Amino acid sequence: MTSIVSDLTGRRVRFFRWVPPIAALSLLLFSLIFEQWKWARFPRMSPRFGDLQIITATAACIQSGDWSITGPTCDPFGRPYNYPVIWAQAFSALGLNDSRVIVVGHIMGLLLIAALAAPLVLLARGRCSSSRVAGLSLCVASPPIALGLERGNTDGLILVVLVVSGVVYLRNRQVSAALMGTVTGLKFFPVLVVAAFQPTRRKYSSLAVFVFFMIAMLTLSAESFVRLAEMQDPTAEFRFGSLLLPFYIVPVVLNFPRVWVLSGGVAVTLITSLLVWGVTRTQVRSMTHALGSDSLGSSLFTLGGLVFVGSFVSGSRGDYSQMFLVITLLGLALSPANSWLVKSLFAMGLLSLWGAFWIHPELVLGDIATALCVCIITAVLLHGRLDELRRGFRARTG
Repeated sequence: MTSIVSDLTGRRVRFFRWVPPIAALSLLLFSLIFEQWKWARFPRMSPRFGDLQIITATAACIQSGDWSITGPTCDPFGRPYNYPVIWAQAFSALGLNDSRVIVVGHIMGLLLIAALAAPLVLLARGRCSSSRVAGLSLCVASPPIALGLERGNTDGLILVVLVVSGVVYLRNRQVSAALMGTVTGLKFFPVLVVAAFQPTRRKYSSLAVFVFFMIAMLTLSAESFVRLAEMQDPTAEFRFGSLLLPFYIVPVVLNFPRVWVLSGGVAVTLITSLLVWGVTRTQVRSMTHALGSDSLGSSLFTLGGLVFVGSFVSGSRGDYSQMFLVITLLGLALSPANSWLVKSLFAMGLLSLWGAFWIHPELVLGDIATALCVCIITAVLLHGRLDELRRGFRARTG
């Protein structure tokens, strides 16, 4: 009798363990299909998939022969074309013009949901606590993810490739490097992920593959990247990036040349990360050791964390870039890492992801939480990369 009761109790616990992941994924899927985003509390764009529209509309202009990178915009919202031109050229070659934007937007959204669902399902099936599963389900069904789906932003495609690359990373780093090198050449902000392919024991092939594919993509879009570097973005409507806190503290800094402001953001982020490293060195070392094994969790944390930090310091101001924080936290949860610093990172991650649109704009708690997440992740990644370089150096000299 006791065994029967215990079995029923175990089944009930397992059932309720699956409720948060199913609810989170169902909410995203329902909202994508029926265009219901009121729960996320962000301003919607009409027509749908506003960020994707700039690419598909430009692709239509390329097909008609009426577009050049220095000419007038084809965007229905009147925005200047702010992507590498290879995006529009590829869409044009595939026939994905503005008449296909709804179909393409839904396909991109489904791919993004699937990429987030895979590690979340693995997490629910594993030994992770039910409370952590519930918390990460809230991270998956958060306003930044919803914003990326509603806008049809191409960062979603970058995340899909990142997840695939994380799976491949375990078996073939060269293929993983080719995938990440390609997306770096297409968007550039994931460039910090090059640290994941640093040489080990005289093996330079993955680094060479990454650099080759990145340079190949950059070469195809050289003119547009020069133009993008010269563009001055307007004041942020959304709340993400290393420029955010300086904007609140000393707003005049955003009037300085863009390269100065971005360099300052990088410097402040790095210095703060080193301070976090010094204060919590024991905890950082413990996290690095737990993430040192060859596992999906480790690869997702490494790739996702590097892309998230790269996005933060690159000047991005769209909250949808926080989707890389989500995949980083999912990777961390799939690893054996479990300390007060790990728990703090999960808590700050939740505050960061839900603070964007659910906390009053004048309160910067969510923004501070985002910056702290970046600094902790940077400290752990720095420690891990330096450890790997040290081991590689010893192997070459030993």
